[in-house]
Parts: sequence; C-alpha cells; structure tokens
Amino acid sequence: YRLPRDWEWSVAVGLNEAREGTPRSKDEKTPNVYPWNRGRGTWPPPPRAGNYAGEESRIAETPSSWGVINGYNDGHPRTSPVGSFPENAHGLYDLGGNVWEWCDDFTDGPSGSRRVLRGGSWFSNGSRALLSSYRHYLHPGNRYDGYGFRVVLGPASPWAEDSPDSD
Repeated sequence: YRLPRDWEWSVAVGLNEAREGTPRSKDEKTPNVYPWNRGRGTWPPPPRAGNYAGEESRIAETPSSWGVINGYNDGHPRTSPVGSFPENAHGLYDLGGNVWEWCDDFTDGPSGSRRVLRGGSWFSNGSRALLSSYRHYLHPGNRYDGYGFRVVLGPASPWAEDSPDSD
C-alpha cells in the first residue's frame, strides 16, 4: 500500500494530464473542471457534490473570518463519513472535499521539500482551490483534521516473497 502519485490522482478524478512534468507545472492548468462536473464548468457546486465549506459550517464553532460557499449546504460542518456523496465515474468516493489528500510527489520533483495534496476539504470554499487540477503544497510534517490520505494497492515489492510473513 502506498500514497497515490499525482498523475494517478489526476486519472482518478477524470483529468487527462501527461505523466511527465512536475505537479507545479500542471497546477491549475485545466480550468472550469471540478470533481463533480467532468468539464461542464459549473460553479458553485450543485447539491450533494461533496463535503466543502458550505453554509452548514456556520453552525459549528468556525471563526467568523472563514468563508463559506454561499447557497451550498452539504449537511456536514466538518468531515463526513466516507461515501456520503455519490461516487465518480470510476466508482471512487470523495475525490473532491472532505479532506485534502496527500500524494507521494513533491512539488517540484524528488528534490522538493513540500508534498502535494489534492481534492480540497471540508474547509475549502473557493472555485480555484476546488478545481480538479489544483494542487496544494505542504511540508510532510503538517497535521490537521482537513488533511488525510487514500491508499493505492500497488504490485507486490520484489522482496515480499522473501519476507517471513509471506505464504
């Protein structure tokens, strides 16, 4: 099990981006495409699009300086249970909203110091940050209830057969 690579996350959300290039070179390069619309350019999100900073956030103990998506309400002032919103065309849930998802890549390639996060979270409220092609960058030590991960099941490593636990 491992974190997805940035290009794998793009495929999962429905973007047709090249594998080549750094995440920074692809950041925000696909305008008007959101996880909920597959290229139709709708803003704000339609009902049940995902767990974003909707008006329900105001009922929680959220600082008044935090913005919300006016007219949107997903019913969850913070994180929501996985699968609370419809799956995408690939049968995957929550690629938009709920928590920013860590990717295996660094911003500017292997020599970078900040890792890529994708997908927005329950506190995301702007059209730019919710684009399917938007990348967020943080140092790997950052922790917050708006950051999380999904795992990818990759091929077995060559040394797995030699491990004492293999059957």
